[in-house]
Amino acid sequence: MQVNPGHKRLDGAKIALVDDDESVRKALERLLKTSGYNVAAFSSAAAFIESHAIHETKCLILDMRMDGMSGADLQTYLAYQGAQIPIIFITGYADEAAQRLVTRLGAYAFLHKPMNDTLLLDTLKEAVAAYDQNGMEE
Repeated sequence: MQVNPGHKRLDGAKIALVDDDESVRKALERLLKTSGYNVAAFSSAAAFIESHAIHETKCLILDMRMDGMSGADLQTYLAYQGAQIPIIFITGYADEAAQRLVTRLGAYAFLHKPMNDTLLLDTLKEAVAAYDQNGMEE
């Protein structure tokens, strides 16, 4: 994967990526890093929570279906913690009920795997800009 020349490098924008599929996680991590993002990748929702990265995350890219705590469960947990992190859900399943649920709970976007790199990067850029504009920074 190569950096899209239309995307400005966003050094310092901390992105958390949570996906239990190692190949997807590594490919997305590589894409995001080559696009200028500071990325922390996790294999589970529990690993993300235990890392204490919540307070330094400007956007969370989150797999919907994972073993243990699901993406929707993590979204609910973060809401109860008062975290206002934009969440981009990614999924390989066409589950309209789940999409409606996470959207109602404030998900920034819901993308289907396999994702178009440009769509993901554009969505991520918008989510980080919204985070910065809304003063959600520390």
